[in-house]
Parts: sequence; structure tokens; C-alpha cells
Amino acid sequence: MQNHTARDVKKTLLRLAARSGKVTSKKLTFTAGMRTITEKAAKGKPATGKALRHLEAEGRLLIHEPENKRKARSYTLLTGRAHRYHKKKNNAKKRRINKKRIIRGNGLRAPDVPRLH
Repeated sequence: MQNHTARDVKKTLLRLAARSGKVTSKKLTFTAGMRTITEKAAKGKPATGKALRHLEAEGRLLIHEPENKRKARSYTLLTGRAHRYHKKKNNAKKRRINKKRIIRGNGLRAPDVPRLH
């Protein structure tokens, strides 16, 4: 669930940043409320909150808490680096498990971000 939710939340954040954000060379900064993000992503509030924390833990998003708790948070989308799971063309390694079976690709790998609960 987390991967699809994080994907949908990130798409929503990009749409909101394009509409009302400030752009610099390495980041997009904008302000949005949790209700707005939740409604635009069509996800629940707990799932959206977890997805935002995961995006922050992966280093794709910075969350700036407001001084007044009644105001919306500010978010900074970090840019300038490739997606973590992006595979380059012709970069597949060949591994031989049995003499008959050849496996192509990088295989599965463990996530390098700690799990948040």
C-alpha cells in the first residue's frame, strides 16, 4: 500500500507545487494543508501522513512546521537527482543460478530507508 500511496501523494505534491510553489535551482517550495493533499490524492488522512513521512525519510521532501499549529505546513520537494529505483538501459547483469537458468536484472534488494510505523 505504501508504494502506491507515496506515488499518488508525490504526484499531488507536484501538481500543488506547480500551481502555487516557488521554484529555485534545486527545490520547489509551497504551502498546502493536509486536507488539500488528502483530497487531491484521493487517499485517507493516516495513509497520506505516512506517505509524507516516508518521502521525508527517503530524502525527497522536507516538511517545515508552521509556528502556529492552525496554519498549513510548508513543503520543499527536492530535485536534481534520479529516482531511487530507476534502472538504466542495458545495465542488466547476468547471474547464473543453474546451468539451464539465467536470471537477468539486478534482482530484489532490501530498502535502504528504515521502516516508519
